[in-house]
Amino acid sequence: MANNILQAEKGARPRRKGGRLKVAVGYANRYRVGISNLGFQTVWRLFDLQNGVSCERFFLEKPLGKTLESHTPLRDFDLVCFSFAYELDYINCIQILKGAKIPPLSSHRNRPLLLCGGAAPTINPEPLAPLFDLIFIGEVEETVEGICKILMEGQKLKKEDLLWELAQIEGTYVPSLYQAAALGPPIPRERSLPKRIKRKWVKDLNGLPPLPQVVTPLAHFQDMFLIEVSRGCGRRCRFCAAKQIYRPLRFKSKERINLESEGAKGLTKRIGLIGSSLSDLPCLEEVCTDMVEKGYFLSFSSLRVDSFRPGLLAAIHGSGAFGLTLSLEGGTERIRRVLGKPIEEEIILKGIGFASQSGFERLKVYYIVGAPQEGVEEIEAILNLTQKISKSFPSGAKGITVSINPLIPKPHTPFQWLPMDRELKVKLKRLERGIKRMGAKWIPKSLRQANLQAIISLGDRKVGMALYHRVVENISWNQAWKRANVDPSSYIYRQKEEEEPFPWEIVEGGEERDKLWEEYRKALAI
Repeated sequence: MANNILQAEKGARPRRKGGRLKVAVGYANRYRVGISNLGFQTVWRLFDLQNGVSCERFFLEKPLGKTLESHTPLRDFDLVCFSFAYELDYINCIQILKGAKIPPLSSHRNRPLLLCGGAAPTINPEPLAPLFDLIFIGEVEETVEGICKILMEGQKLKKEDLLWELAQIEGTYVPSLYQAAALGPPIPRERSLPKRIKRKWVKDLNGLPPLPQVVTPLAHFQDMFLIEVSRGCGRRCRFCAAKQIYRPLRFKSKERINLESEGAKGLTKRIGLIGSSLSDLPCLEEVCTDMVEKGYFLSFSSLRVDSFRPGLLAAIHGSGAFGLTLSLEGGTERIRRVLGKPIEEEIILKGIGFASQSGFERLKVYYIVGAPQEGVEEIEAILNLTQKISKSFPSGAKGITVSINPLIPKPHTPFQWLPMDRELKVKLKRLERGIKRMGAKWIPKSLRQANLQAIISLGDRKVGMALYHRVVENISWNQAWKRANVDPSSYIYRQKEEEEPFPWEIVEGGEERDKLWEEYRKALAI
């Protein structure tokens, strides 16, 4: 399998051997998922380009616990890094460590050192605190060189001394230097340590060096060259943690985006533009027009329907794209305002009309269920809005795919105080019947998985220990929760009090707590 993967890759340069520092960079999911994650590719390339470093990759692939390039066991490396976008991959991470015969608990391990980063740990690192020696908070591009320098100079140091040196790097959280609290964030063991870990962020995206990228038909985004055009978001969606952890909003210039597109030459004709605020990119239409003229097929993570303009849609369709992805979130304007996405139905249908007139034949629509004070009428409204949308397309409902996502309260958002909706099962079943009845395609979602994701998202170190027991001891979830003294319902179904301290407040978020509470109260009053 590994040979097939490597042979299919385009753009990967030969592996350097014999580095003073051996680093393995991994993604705790299948290869097709991990290689489609631009954050993972970025971290891999950043380590791989450091002088004196030899770097290999690993995934949730057999042989488990060995690298893709040389099948070297992960335990033979100096540093093992994980990039996490989703909380459920924490379970896969422990499976990989178990397969590698590396003790998953940091307190049971000397070498290799384990480091992780990504969106999920930046939102809340505490469930990973028992496992990892280092957790990077924020954007790592300007920090990898400093981490490698300390590791190379400190190879003969005791683990505790080396971790203390690494803790001095901005954005680097060393959980063993903090004592878990009964309630709220952990407490520094030394006065010189910060009470909150400052989130690292890159001020100028245009100033970052362009990095080479792997393109492969085995990726989830087949043969796609990915370009990040923005970070952060200027919108006010109350459910979105990405808006908070990637503050402030930053765009790349048209010139920089065009420069990065040169990296696709000779590799592929498929380019994917990604960013939390993609629709707000000032030069989006110009960028799309330029790339279409160069013969590229374009794909987008998602677009806001209120950004649809005939010129933009013509450029996208002209690249060969036949479908669009939209996040509408709610079926009524009231629910969309509760969620912080106040788009009128008239504007939605007008944008859908533009898409149909531009020649698009397929549409993927995302909704959220479980918003505060959501009733039966709001659930029916999702079906009614989807039916109205289908009338704009020649293929009708058959051209529409619907994905319904349970609202998971996320740390550092106004909904961090919100309990999950206990009626989600009934609502999802009602929507599934209605969507299938009208002939649209339904993407099923596991409520069990959503609940588990929510527990981990809002979790503390005890939740991390439950994950450890579940995998390492191969016991049931109920047994694992009991073993770690975790009551799952208290994490996800309990209304949190205004002044209640949270474990994730060990890290710096986006907006301050009082602003988030104010937004939460506003949502409940709509």
